[in-house]
Formats: sequence, C-alpha cells, structure tokens
Amino acid sequence: MKLKQFWQKSLIWLLLFWCILALIYHSSVIVIIAGVMVWVIVVFLTAPGVFWNYLSHFIFNRQKKERWLVKAVSYKPYISQPYAVLAIIYARQKRWLEAVPLLEQAIGYTNLQSSAELKNLLAIACRESGSSDKALEILTGLIESGTKSFIIYLNLASAYMKLGRWEEMKAAAEKARSFDLKSNQPVLLMGRAHFELGEFQKAKDDYEWSIGHMSWPVESYYWLGRSELELGEKEAAATHLKTALERIKDDPDMADVPYLEVEEWLKKAEE
Repeated sequence: MKLKQFWQKSLIWLLLFWCILALIYHSSVIVIIAGVMVWVIVVFLTAPGVFWNYLSHFIFNRQKKERWLVKAVSYKPYISQPYAVLAIIYARQKRWLEAVPLLEQAIGYTNLQSSAELKNLLAIACRESGSSDKALEILTGLIESGTKSFIIYLNLASAYMKLGRWEEMKAAAEKARSFDLKSNQPVLLMGRAHFELGEFQKAKDDYEWSIGHMSWPVESYYWLGRSELELGEKEAAATHLKTALERIKDDPDMADVPYLEVEEWLKKAEE
C-alpha cells in the first residue's frame, strides 16, 4: 500500500521532472510530446484512478466532471484529491451522506493542514446528515489539537444547535465572533441561543445588530419579532413578523422557518 501511495503521489512530479530535463537538454517538441505520451500511458496502466482524476481537471461540464471523478474513485486511488473534490461536489448538492465516506477517505491520504480543512467539512457533512455527535467529536478534536479558527467555532456552535445544547452553543458562537467582529453569522447563532435560554432582550439586540449588517435579512426578522413578542412589544413584533412573512413568501429558500409558522406567530402578535 505505501509503495503504491508513494508511486501515485510521485507521478505528477515525474512529469514535471521530465519537462525540466527536456528543457535543460533542449529536446525537440516531438521528443517532449513523446515523453508526455509515455507518461500518460504509464499513469493509465499503473494508476487508472489517478489518470481519471487528472483528466477531470480538463472538464468544465459539471456532470461529466462528476462522472469522471466517480470513475476515478471506483479504482480506489491512494491520493486524496478525487475523494475530496467529489465530496465537495456532493456537499454543494447537499448529498451529505455520500460526502461523508469520501471525506473520511480523503483525510487518510492528505497532509496535516489540508486534513484540518477536510475534517471541518466532514464535521459539516456529519451534522447535516444527522450525526451531530460525530461532528462535535471531530470539531473538539481539532480544537484540542491546536487548530482554532472562526469557521471551526462557527460549525461547533451549529452542531450544538442541532443538539439543543444552548449554553454550549452560545459559548462557541461567542468564541467564533472573537475571530471576526464584523461577521453576522456568529451573532445570528448567539441570538438563537439567547432566545432559547429565555434571554429575550439579548436575543433582540443580536437580531437588530444582524439585520443592520445584512443586505437582505429574512429569517432574522422572524426571530426578532419572536423576541419582541416575548418582551411584550406586540406592535414591533407584528411589524417584523409581517416583514418576515413577506420575505419568506417571496424567497422560501432563504429561511428554515415554514411560512405557516410565521403566519401563526403574526396572528398572536396582532391579537
């Protein structure tokens, strides 16, 4: 296995070495092309998974690229790239369950820096596929190993939210914000945690700040209205819930809250 992995990882360097050597000795174009063709044949015969992975780099059609990466992975190559790239494609399509094993495979073949990035993506895939406990294990492992960043704490807060662990969610969101005071993402998570913990004034403050720093807030108006309703500010709550209702109706993909739920709370605010 180690020999195969070394060979497959060295193939690109072998091509580069040949090109440099050909330039040093002023080889003719025909000789250079012949050398490249020999390299292509060697890659195809000895590492077909690597061959199809390299070939996918020259494909700009998304469906064809995905098919060739699937073919590359089917040969079980000992390099991380085809697994990682295919997993990212699946993640964009929200095919989280399919992304998880690919990311796990990619992590086994990559360096420490790339491994941290892939582990973070793996945590997201686990969280979105219903394995929030596994996501927490991955993220806390990264933090314990010294890998701390805005995105890791943000994802940690999101994982805690999935599990309803509001105090821990709040702490993780606050930590994420300490890395980037201008981002509204941790403030939105802090707002949700404050709301679930019954800290409605703090939740209101969070959502007001977020709305002021977003180009087109949608769900934030819903949670702001809910916070105001809990504080007894019915008129303001009705105004913001109505705004949320209109925006969710126009663009339902921008919110996780169902239209009917917003409509129900608006009726309560207008009573």
